[in-house]
Amino acid sequence: MNNLFFVFIGGGLGALLRYGISSLCTILFSKVWVGTLIVNVVGSLIFILGKKLSISINPLFLYTGLLGALTTFSTFSFELLKLIQSGNFLEAIIVFLLNVIGGILIGIWILF
Repeated sequence: MNNLFFVFIGGGLGALLRYGISSLCTILFSKVWVGTLIVNVVGSLIFILGKKLSISINPLFLYTGLLGALTTFSTFSFELLKLIQSGNFLEAIIVFLLNVIGGILIGIWILF
């Protein structure tokens, strides 16, 4: 039962953070995908730092709950498809590269 509690609390916090960051970024940048990019790259940063520094937070809370709810592949995919459907191919390529390469570069920067 404790495991479910940690996932539940972490997931709730992650979802609230994601909503707040996405809403703020949409207002500030007038682009829905900016918020998704930020939560995905920040999520990668937290995940890699957590593993590298062996942070002593319950992994079900941090990785499964918080980061599972904060980061989002499904929204990233949906926003990418919407850009392609609307003919914004260059923007779609940029969004794809920023999300995928951004997370990888964060990992390389931290690990090396």
